[in-house]
This record gives sequence, structure tokens and C-alpha cells, in this order.
Amino acid sequence: MERIRLSKREKQVLRSITLDCKYLPSGVDKAQYNSYIASLEHKGLVRAAWASGHEAVSVELSECGVAYLQENPHLRNPIDWTMIVAVLAIITAICAIAGLFVACKALIN
Repeated sequence: MERIRLSKREKQVLRSITLDCKYLPSGVDKAQYNSYIASLEHKGLVRAAWASGHEAVSVELSECGVAYLQENPHLRNPIDWTMIVAVLAIITAICAIAGLFVACKALIN
């Protein structure tokens, strides 16, 4: 299963759902909590029963959410390897060019 990028608050809300807590995570009000639940539901990690006015009444982990937490218990976000590889390629190119200048200067002297 591939990792899903979660914000810090989404991780807090997912942990509170996992622990079956009836309280809101610190720094999250009811409106924000409902939007985070909707986001987690959209990502397939939770199932929620909604009341009128877009208020989550009941929230539980989905099968995908349980599997995701078993595979990634610390909720670490995926690493963008393309950016890391690009930076390493640029550093390698700069070192190669610097090496060529040093070699050419040594030949001239």
C-alpha cells in the first residue's frame, strides 16, 4: 500500500479516532475537526456518519485505514525522491565540472 500524504492535524485526528477518543485534538475546533474528517474520508482512511450542517456524528476507521495504520504506524509522509535525485544530480554535475577545471589547470602548469 502506498503512503498517503497527511497534514499534521489530519494525523492528530486520525490518532484520536484510532484511540477511540471522544475529545477533539488540541488546537482543533469542531468545524476544523469536521473538515479533517471529510478529508480523511475522501482519502479512504475513515468512514463517517454525517448529520445536517456537515457535522460528523460517528467516525470509525475503514478497512483501508486499518491496513494503512498497520503498515505505517508512525504516520510518516512519503518522501519525494525525484527532488532528492535532482539535487544530487546537480551536485554531481558541479563536482564533475570543478574536477575538469582542476585537471585542465594542472595540465597547463
